Amino acid sequence: MRRVACWVVSVFSLIIVPMYNLAWAEQTAEPARRQIELATIDYPPLIGDGKRQDLMNEVSDAVFQLLDIEVSYKVYPMARIARAVASNSIDGALGSSDWFYQHELENPVYFITFHDLRMNFFYLQQRFPRGLKFTRLEDLGDYSIGYLRGGSLLPMFARAKLQPDLVRNLSQNVQKVYAGRDDMFAAVDIGGWASIRELYPSEVESFGMSEQAILIISSNLILSQRNADLVPMVEQALQTLIDRGVYRAIVERYYPSPFPRYIDEFTQRPVTSFSSEDLSWE
Repeated sequence: MRRVACWVVSVFSLIIVPMYNLAWAEQTAEPARRQIELATIDYPPLIGDGKRQDLMNEVSDAVFQLLDIEVSYKVYPMARIARAVASNSIDGALGSSDWFYQHELENPVYFITFHDLRMNFFYLQQRFPRGLKFTRLEDLGDYSIGYLRGGSLLPMFARAKLQPDLVRNLSQNVQKVYAGRDDMFAAVDIGGWASIRELYPSEVESFGMSEQAILIISSNLILSQRNADLVPMVEQALQTLIDRGVYRAIVERYYPSPFPRYIDEFTQRPVTSFSSEDLSWE
């Protein structure tokens, strides 16, 4: 009997104790950290796949660090991003609400504005020694304009009956203007100058940028319906970064002095978000 009792105790220890330890470990283990993957495009130094330093990625990283959420990025074609977020098949994107125009949105899409951007024309000074002046896009019908495939300006160019020379990346735009194959190219101010500095560092002053902006667009963190719960949290985190001066410190690394007035104006406004349901997409 004594041997039987010892055997029972041994079996009990082998079965019950490990089960108790496992249950205790599950109760005391930290919950898994939330993860989110954002689709984006390759447009240095504004946005990219997170492997190098880009402005919007740095702001996004800082926001999600405050929220203790692990964020990653993957580059996709611009038009594909809009369809994927609208169909709720990906977590979200880093880009612009302008990408979503003229796309049927199957589900609500949420936009938190990181800052405003200006789209301008870039050109060689020798081609336009008095600067590039225009009142309407239609005034540029006699010129060759470089632009990106799937870009947010395409509807505007179409309405103005302009047919831009479309390429896959901004560097090609710069090279074509430098070679005289295009008269100008359209780009976000920060992106245009960055590509010029990278390709022709000793000839930056030979380029010019139109004083008149083609369009003011917003750069956004875009969330799909399945991550709608993050919208107020991201708003608060971004506002915290602005209030602490972290946001400005990040942006200043990308914009030369003087700091653009329109970004200063953005930091003085409360952080807000908007939904595709609140807008007319016509």
